[in-house]
Amino acid sequence: MPTMIAISLICYIHWGLGERLNLYPDRYWAWTFSLYTGFALIIWIMVQVYWIQDVSIIHLVYFAWGVGIQVVTLLPGIQRIYSK
Repeated sequence: MPTMIAISLICYIHWGLGERLNLYPDRYWAWTFSLYTGFALIIWIMVQVYWIQDVSIIHLVYFAWGVGIQVVTLLPGIQRIYSK
């Protein structure tokens, strides 16, 4: 899914289901799905750390990756690019 989102952000591919699941109708669906991906990654890592009751460096890397996705997606310049 992240690969499809990345390709769609570059090529502006129309996807009906993506448009229907888009919570921000004033934005391109792949922009919204990049937010979903960042949230999913952060939540997944938090649940995994809770479940195993241990934190390793890879958890911190993936948590930072999820936060990075969120930060880049929410930059004003990026939001302007993907506004309808």
